[in-house]
Amino acid sequence: FYINEGIQYKLEEIHFFGNKLFTNDDLIDILNLSPNENFNPSKIRKQLKVLKKNYLTKGKINVSIMDEIKINNNATARINIFEGTSYFINNIYVVGLNSVKEKYVLREVLFATEDIYNIDEIDESKRRIFDSGLFSSVEIINKLVDKENGLVDIEIKVREYKSSSIEANFSFTELSAYQENLKT
Repeated sequence: FYINEGIQYKLEEIHFFGNKLFTNDDLIDILNLSPNENFNPSKIRKQLKVLKKNYLTKGKINVSIMDEIKINNNATARINIFEGTSYFINNIYVVGLNSVKEKYVLREVLFATEDIYNIDEIDESKRRIFDSGLFSSVEIINKLVDKENGLVDIEIKVREYKSSSIEANFSFTELSAYQENLKT
């Protein structure tokens, strides 16, 4: 087999546009990219997901991140960021409860009203509620209430385990017949 690998490009420059929450140096640290390393487009895409999660921990629910790659002799990356509004939690609702009391769900929640929306706290709360062993499924949904003021309601949907019972009928007739046989 003859393989022509082509030219190995280096990531020459990284430019950020639209970032306000994080500095350029912060973004480079989060993305774990540095100029003059080998250009790897899949690594950039993977690290952009990490960057988005960092924004989601800071209340930026509607963050939009796009990359543009320009290749000449080397690669230049331009990262366009639209941060959007920071969202805060307005109300927390629990739905799907039948026999379990709401307090058993809310005691596992790591966020409260007026807190900034944080995807890590949401995910950890979901895990804690599920791990309580009371529910077969847990879903946490954010619902935009006031886009201008950055308010979001959190709905916690749970599905309780269905209670099952085992019915058994015991009969003493066989035992009586067995005892009769023992006497003879």
